[in-house]
Amino acid sequence: MRSRLLAFFGIVSLLVGCAGGNSAPPAPTAAEAAALLKDVDGRLLALGIDANQAGWVQQNFITVDTEAINAKSNKALIEAVAKHAKDATRVEGLQLPADKRRQINLLRLSLVMAAPGDQREATKLTTIAARMDGAYGRGK
Repeated sequence: MRSRLLAFFGIVSLLVGCAGGNSAPPAPTAAEAAALLKDVDGRLLALGIDANQAGWVQQNFITVDTEAINAKSNKALIEAVAKHAKDATRVEGLQLPADKRRQINLLRLSLVMAAPGDQREATKLTTIAARMDGAYGRGK
């Protein structure tokens, strides 16, 4: 019995060893950093404008509906910032021009409220934040 168990674990170990691990991802490049920043500039600008417009409407017309609109737009913005902040850590150590390096650093540090990975929890978080804004605006 013991020899069968040892043989089993030996075969499993051999198979795991032969399977090999995933190779490391390729090293980041300056071109990858430039592409990331170009994508970030356009995407976060559009999402930021949407979130600010939704926030303005909610703050001036405080209703359950405007809170929901604000929560939805903030959720999209927070998720995009979190994704891009994570992507920025990949190109963090590259030798980049000062302006690009500054953009990467600002992107890494721009995460104000990290949304949970679970979509329901992320929606709940942004809904609570929008309701808090509404309660403040109503003076409650």
